[in-house]
Amino acid sequence: MAIKINAENQKTKDFLAYIVKNIAKKQSLKQYDEVLVEIQKGKTPFPEFKKYDHGLGSDYDALEMQWKSNPKYNEKAILIAKYLNENFENSAITSTPKQDKNKPLTFIITIVISNPFEILKIYQKLNTKNELKKIILKNEKQSNKDISKIELYLNQIGDLWREPKIKYCYHMGEKNDRHKIFRYLVENKGYQNTNDIACFLGDKKEQVIRTEIKKIKDKASYFLSIKNSDLIESRKGSGYKINPKYHIKITIL
Repeated sequence: MAIKINAENQKTKDFLAYIVKNIAKKQSLKQYDEVLVEIQKGKTPFPEFKKYDHGLGSDYDALEMQWKSNPKYNEKAILIAKYLNENFENSAITSTPKQDKNKPLTFIITIVISNPFEILKIYQKLNTKNELKKIILKNEKQSNKDISKIELYLNQIGDLWREPKIKYCYHMGEKNDRHKIFRYLVENKGYQNTNDIACFLGDKKEQVIRTEIKKIKDKASYFLSIKNSDLIESRKGSGYKINPKYHIKITIL
């Protein structure tokens, strides 16, 4: 089995960005400048290698074994140079990196600049992608934060509320069907079939369950000042579940 650089892996993309960043930070970059960049596995961004079937047959395998028997042959170093040259196109030339250490695997990469303007364009492009990635991650974190910030509480006598309780509380009643339905959905994750809920309540009709759930949503929206029809989600053929943006905490008096 041969190896190649996995160009789609995020580690490899980070490696390319790291190399370009080290070139771009050189003051007054000009043609024929030589830039040395050290990479070390586990310390700096490092390309990801993967095995693949080259499909060239046993003759190629034998030839590859012959190459590897040469102490000067370093397959990973050759692949790194090839990968960088493909990405730099005519803006820079990378010679085969020199392996400095084996443990941890360390290479010294020598890059000769052909066109400093094109290198800077690559840097700007990669930098823009990284900034966009940061914005996306920030938005995802904010979205997750928004999802987890709505906390509701339910006690054993059927009070559903959010803080401050004195202002936002829906008193369902301990033995009321709405309390039983809502508690059933809280205690059972994922969509719950309407028929299962009906059986749990003592063979109620499914239409009764649907009506009661609508009332729960309407009353919760009114008493808790939350978005109408938002507390309980429904899906045809699957049933009902608590909207995951709400975290329901079961409490005792």
